[in-house]
Amino acid sequence: MGIPIFSGQVNWVNQLLLPRALYPTINVPSNMTVYDAIPKTMAEMITISIDRRNRYAYQTESNYDRMSFPAGYTRSDLAVRFENFAQQWQCQDGNWTFCGGRIRLELTLAVYADNRAAHKPRCWALILEHELLHAHDEIDIATHFLPQTLSVSPIIRGFLGQPIRDAEFNDTIRGIGSGAGSLFERRIQRSIWIPESSRRASQLHARRPGDGPAIQQCISSP
Repeated sequence: MGIPIFSGQVNWVNQLLLPRALYPTINVPSNMTVYDAIPKTMAEMITISIDRRNRYAYQTESNYDRMSFPAGYTRSDLAVRFENFAQQWQCQDGNWTFCGGRIRLELTLAVYADNRAAHKPRCWALILEHELLHAHDEIDIATHFLPQTLSVSPIIRGFLGQPIRDAEFNDTIRGIGSGAGSLFERRIQRSIWIPESSRRASQLHARRPGDGPAIQQCISSP
């Protein structure tokens, strides 16, 4: 088995920085870039949430929807890509062998906020603070937790540590190109990434049970 080197890469859908002087203080880790949220309706955020849940085949925590809607939502997506597919895999006698090299964990983040709060700076700041904490967790998972975990995972050894028959190779590893849509990518997403993502979301909600009610009260106030 060649040695896989996993590295995280973060891509933001949000492009505008929040003009922080116009908003109350937002308490997020100092290394966190404070991008402005993208305004969405409650219906749009629910649709985005359901799409993610269906894509990765998981269930949310029992009180997640109640806490998250219609206040805000952080959408995270993970792609797994071999950086130089042609050099990292070799076929001999109808069997493919992994030769080692870099595998990118491409995290895409989008932070949304209730459009009813768009002209209420305090409410907008409350939503953004909560959602950026979710985003911070997702960044840590992609850049630290996953590279460390995958490098010693028996799941990864099962995929990369033994020859793969040519008839199974595209579905298992190549996907539609460089790993996109492959069984290898789905196994990382559903067996390792999503459980950790959901666990950290639950922990954040448990640590900050007052965020949801405070945001709802703020939005409902004149």
